[in-house]
Amino acid sequence: MISASPVKGRYDTTIDRESAYEILQKRAATKTATGEAAEEKSSGGFGGMLGTIFGRGNSRRMSTGEIVVKQVARSVAGQVGTQLGKALIRGVLGGLKR
Repeated sequence: MISASPVKGRYDTTIDRESAYEILQKRAATKTATGEAAEEKSSGGFGGMLGTIFGRGNSRRMSTGEIVVKQVARSVAGQVGTQLGKALIRGVLGGLKR
């Protein structure tokens, strides 16, 4: 039966192809290595140190506290905008009723 099969010989050898997981792991490793190398170049020397201190560096990362403050400010601004919009709509619709 095997010798008469039209696909005889096609599936005889095992091929170990690279899985998507392996490809993504390699890609992440190269991005991490490239990012670290770029960070070392940009933060090198006295100028890089000053840029990091004063927030002018290209690779400056925000601290957790800064991220939290930014998110809270964004949330508060959204709530204020929503309340202001509701008040304006009420005023306009209230004026139309009269």
